[in-house]
Amino acid sequence: MATYNGGKHIKKQLDSILHQDLSAFPSAELEIIISDDGSTDNTVNIIEGYNDNRIRLLHHRQDKTHRYHAALYAATANFGYAMSHATGDYIFLSDQDDVWYSDKISKTLQVLTDKGGVVATAFDLIDEHSEKIIGDVIYSLGSFWKPRRGFIYGFSCGIAREELKLILPMPNVPQHDVFIHLLAQKRNKLQVINDKCAAHRWGGDNTSNSANEVPILIKLFSRLKIYVTVLYRSTLR
Repeated sequence: MATYNGGKHIKKQLDSILHQDLSAFPSAELEIIISDDGSTDNTVNIIEGYNDNRIRLLHHRQDKTHRYHAALYAATANFGYAMSHATGDYIFLSDQDDVWYSDKISKTLQVLTDKGGVVATAFDLIDEHSEKIIGDVIYSLGSFWKPRRGFIYGFSCGIAREELKLILPMPNVPQHDVFIHLLAQKRNKLQVINDKCAAHRWGGDNTSNSANEVPILIKLFSRLKIYVTVLYRSTLR
C-alpha cells in the first residue's frame, strides 16, 4: 500500500484487508507493507495504532520532482518502494481509500497459484462520501497495442513473485499500473476475473494531475517510454 495523507479512509481499507477470508488457503500468511510518502495528516498515527506485527510501515522519500503528472510519478515511486520490500510469494497492490470485499485475495490466489503472472479483478465504484455504489468496472482486454477498454487499475492486481522480478525496479513513469498491465500482456501473463472483489472510491484521495494540464507531447513521450521499457524487459526471460 502506498499512502499520502489518507487518514480519512485508510482505517476502512486496512480493516478490509486484515479481515480477508483466507480459509481456502490455510497456510497463507498475511503481510501488509505500507510505504508512506511524508503524510502530514494522521495517516501514520492510524497505521501505528494497529500495533499489529503483520503491518510494516516504511517511510519513502521522494528524490525527484516533476512538472507534469506529479502525483502519478510520486505514486509510481512509492508503490515501487513498497513492492521492493515485500517478501511474499504473491503481491497485491492497494490504494489507501478503497474497501476490499472479503474474498478478494482468495479469488485472486485461485488463479495466481495455478497460472502465475498478473491477475486483475473487477470492482464496484462507490461515491466518495456516501459509499453508495455508482457503477462498476468489468475488464475487457484488447491487444497489446490497443487495449479495448483501457488499462487495469493497480489496486485490483495480484502479482506472482516471478512477475515481480521483471516489474522491479519500477521505471520512472507516470502510471505504474499501465506499465504492469503492458508488461504482463506482452508476455501473455495478464488475466482478469469478472467477479467484483472491491469497492473503489471514485473521486477520493487518490489524486492526480488533471489530464488537461499535461501537454500532448509529454503524454506521448511518457507512453512511449513505458512501451520501450516493456519491450526491453519482456526480452529478459
